Amino acid sequence: MPGGDQQAPWTSGSKTNAVQHAFVNARIVEINRRAISKLLTPTLDALKATEPSLRKASRQQLEDAFMKMTARLQSAPLTINLEAPRWFMTPNNYDTYTQMYERAVTGGQMQLADSALNPASFRVAADDAATFPKSAVDADFKMQGLGGQWQKYDIKAQQSQQPGRGLAPQGRGFGDAVLKMAPGALSKTAAGTYTATNPQFDPKTKQIFAALNYGRRPHGSTTRYGHSFLVLNDKFKRDALYFGGDTFGNIAGNAHVSAEDQISYDALAAVFLKAVPSMRTDLLSSCLRGAQLTDTDKEALLLEAHLFEPLAFRGGAMTLCVSAKDDVPQAAGGKAKITGADWVAIQTNARTFATKHGLKLLFIE
Repeated sequence: MPGGDQQAPWTSGSKTNAVQHAFVNARIVEINRRAISKLLTPTLDALKATEPSLRKASRQQLEDAFMKMTARLQSAPLTINLEAPRWFMTPNNYDTYTQMYERAVTGGQMQLADSALNPASFRVAADDAATFPKSAVDADFKMQGLGGQWQKYDIKAQQSQQPGRGLAPQGRGFGDAVLKMAPGALSKTAAGTYTATNPQFDPKTKQIFAALNYGRRPHGSTTRYGHSFLVLNDKFKRDALYFGGDTFGNIAGNAHVSAEDQISYDALAAVFLKAVPSMRTDLLSSCLRGAQLTDTDKEALLLEAHLFEPLAFRGGAMTLCVSAKDDVPQAAGGKAKITGADWVAIQTNARTFATKHGLKLLFIE
């Protein structure tokens, strides 16, 4: 790993926000720099070929359709779906939303554990593939069942030689940010957990996964992760990176959800170019015809948004929508239907949570 032995290990005092901002700003500049040739023109061609009403459209009419889609997408609620029983069967005392990497930090070191639906190595490989262009991190992950191993993991990003501008320690820009954001190939411990092999890796620099509810679906962007959801502050939209589909599946060969397929806020309608046919149909229905779509749990229909900044519930979220449709996890494993007593507890704890964080609270079907 270039420069790896010259870097001091991550500590909790690292300036995580500066690292994230340096990375995402560089990616957005790069996406927008090539937006006309790589995104706008091909999307116009795809719209003309797909939408019957645009088959004979002029270039100006196609651009108008692109701008209408962009505006509709930019105004869509930014959401995080959740299961109410997991969040509110007991009092939820958290002030911030954390992703799996920082939740796994114990004693200053990340210790990722496998779960049935989220094997650690698969998750990390998928996240890296969606985050870093090959010019920054060139990795080759070989799947084995629901897990796998790295055939190579080459952090190609280089530390800047210019004077420092706020990253810690001695960080200066995109390359420095990547050196703190890439975990390296995971190493399995005797306890069965996984640690990062890059000593510079800061777990707090990883993205938070949200999604745009472009179809204004009743239960948020996707019921795959629960029928309840948070609506986030619009302030997160501009600096997010967007994908046409669920990036968790990119290692399994799902098209158009790698780092090369990142879409910026300014070019959001270009997600149409990256979408599978069924998502294209939904995008046209919602964005050009103003339709409200029905619920879905299909990965391919997700318009994923990656947030590279902290998410405090107060100020970061605006609305909490709580549904009784998800089952209650059981201590011995499995799930059970929500009882009347369960629902009372969930409502009580959700109200307390919403009041604490200044959220509008809605109970939905």
